[in-house]
Parts: sequence; structure tokens; C-alpha cells
Amino acid sequence: MSISTKTLATLLFVLLTVFLVSGWISAQNERTLLTRLLEKQGQSLSNSISSLSIEALLSEDYPVLDTFLQTLGRKMENVLSIEIIHNGKVVSKYSTTSAGEKPVVFNSDILLSAAVGDKPEKIGVVRLSLSNKDNELIISQRVRELIFNTLLILVVLALLQITLLKKIVIDPIKKLVVGIKRVSTGDLSYSVDIRSRDEFGSLATTFNTMAENLRQTTVSKIYVDNILKSMTDMLIVITPEGKILTVNQSLSNRLSYKEEDLIGRDLRTLFDEDDELVLSEEMLRDEAGVFRSVEKCHVTKNGEKIPVLFSSSVMRDKDIVRIVCVTHDITERKKAEEEREQLIHELKDALAKVKTLSGLIPICSSCQKIRDDKGYWNQVDDYISKHSEAEFSHGYCPECAENFKETYSEFFKENDN
Repeated sequence: MSISTKTLATLLFVLLTVFLVSGWISAQNERTLLTRLLEKQGQSLSNSISSLSIEALLSEDYPVLDTFLQTLGRKMENVLSIEIIHNGKVVSKYSTTSAGEKPVVFNSDILLSAAVGDKPEKIGVVRLSLSNKDNELIISQRVRELIFNTLLILVVLALLQITLLKKIVIDPIKKLVVGIKRVSTGDLSYSVDIRSRDEFGSLATTFNTMAENLRQTTVSKIYVDNILKSMTDMLIVITPEGKILTVNQSLSNRLSYKEEDLIGRDLRTLFDEDDELVLSEEMLRDEAGVFRSVEKCHVTKNGEKIPVLFSSSVMRDKDIVRIVCVTHDITERKKAEEEREQLIHELKDALAKVKTLSGLIPICSSCQKIRDDKGYWNQVDDYISKHSEAEFSHGYCPECAENFKETYSEFFKENDN
């Protein structure tokens, strides 16, 4: 149950109690007043009957008394019974049915006047019973009116209280709750807008001052989250037991995992089975608690392997120990290294196939033949063809062609003839 509901219920209970108590007191006062009026009426009526009955009693004219009592009883609706007692006997009586009703009884002595200074003589008693039904009806009506008026007033007051309570208490509390939630999530720039001069206004001012001081001295969670989201490297925070506490967006996107699917799982879930991840024990024993640029291999949700450089560091805050791991994707670097190795291999193969001539080559200064390692003399073109990839095409240069013509011109002429 919220504090506003509790406060409203308490106020309504107090108001209901006050109205009911005041109503009950009012009803009792009215009952007392009506009872006193009935007593005055009964006493006055019994005295009147006593005065009017003296003559009939002295003459013992009891039928006259009966007629008098019957007439009086029919005229007065609240008279239940009238009895006149003389010498210990009821000599005249009037009564009407009153089932279940508790009457109010009045007794009045019938006194015979005496001389001055003498005590009046008692010659009889008038016993009068009056109905209290009208008074009870009036009291019941007053109680019903009281209840109705109380409920009506309570409804009106409840509406007013709800309106005032909402404006004075509930709305400020809601604003403070929203502010606390915003600050607890790291939004230190949020301020509570309460401008009243009461305790809530003072509390809001104190809260805003606290948030401002925290903003100036603390890096907000949103700011840190934005940094983590903007990182291209993959980040994992784990417990000393190797359980994942959080990952950044880059890792989720690259490995095709949702963050909530990884929380609580073992770190080895994200790495190749062949990788040895001796993290927690070694790092906790190490005073610095740092691993730098160790080659590992991530495994995505779909089984794809991604080569990475793994770095990690231990963070200690009093009794809390966390390990922050950062992995850098080196897929492109690995591809470049493979392409470089392939190129080097191809170049080595090409160089292995190339035949080169080097060192001192013995050549005849007259015929230009070259001596090989076995002592044989070879034509220049044959020797170079054997010891390199070069090939020769034979022909004449212009000078040799001219000499050839001059030398063999006569031969050609004889053959033509």
C-alpha cells in the first residue's frame, strides 16, 4: 500500500471517528432533552388529573372518573394508561394496548387542601403511563440524518483531501521517486522541480544539490555506457570464477549473442576449445593482474572462429574483485599475414627456378668457345642455354651479312650458271 493511500485512509478514519462520536453525543443530548420534556409533560398532566379527581373521589362518583379518564386518554395519543388509586384500590382506570413498548410512569399524590399551617391530607394516587415512542422515532430520524450528513461530509472532505494530498504530498513524493530512480540509473543531470517552501521543497533542493555534486565529481553510468557502446573492441567483465557479468554492444554484434544470454555463463563459452584460458587464478595471484595481447580465438554463436588479441586486467574495489577483458579482432591482420606468407612462398619458388651465371667463365679469345666444369669447350650459345633459362635465335648482323655475301658471291654465281 502506498503512503498516499495510508495517509488518506488514516485521515478518513480520524474524521469518521470524530463525526460519529460528535453525532452520538448530539443524539444523546437530544434524547435527554426529549426525556425531560416528556417528564415535564407527564408530571404536569398527572398533577392536573389529581386536582380534577378530588371532588369525584370525595363523593365516590367513580363513573365520572371513568368518563373523565377515557376522554382524556383518547385526546392524548401518548397516554398509555391512567389509574386512580383510593384507599389502596384502583377505583378508575384507562389503558390502551402497547405491545413491547416500555412506558414512562409518573405518580402524583391526590392531596386534600388543609387549613393554613396544617399538612395536606393524601386521599389517593394518580399513576400515569406515557409512551416514549415519539421520542424514539425522533431520535432514530436524527441518527439517520446524522449518518447521511456524516457520509456526505466525509465524501466532500475526502475529495478535498485527495485533491490537497495529491498536490501537497503525492505529487512531490512522485517527483522525488522519479528523481531517485533517474539518478540511480546514472542520470546525474536530472533535477527535481519542486518549488514549495515546505519540507518537500527543502528535500528537493537538497536532492538537486546532491545530484549536482555527484555529477561534478562522478563519471555517470550513462557516460560510461556510451563509452562502452562506442568501443570497436569487444569487452567482457567477469567474476574471479570466470562468470560473465556484462559485455558491450560490440561483442554482442560480432559474436551474434544477446547480452542477457551471456550473463552468468562461463567465459570459455566465447572461446575456442583449444584455447587455454587460465585467467582468474593466475591474474589474482599476480599483483598487477594484467594480461596483454595474447592471441586467442573467439567462437560466435554460429560456430565461426574469430582470431583476437586478448588483454585483461583485475579491478579491485575493497572486497569486490572483477576482471575486465578486452579482445581486439585481428581477422584482417591475419588475412594480410597469410597473403604476405603466400607471396613470400611464391617468390621463393620463383627464385628457386631461376638459373644464374656467376663467377669467372673461361672463354677462348679466338673462337669464343667456353670451357665447362668437365673441361669441354662449348659454343657460347650452348653453354648459356644449359646454365640459364635463356634461349637463342640464330641470324646475321648487317656487317656479317655483307661479309658473307662478299665471301660467297663467286660461289653463288657458279652455282647459278
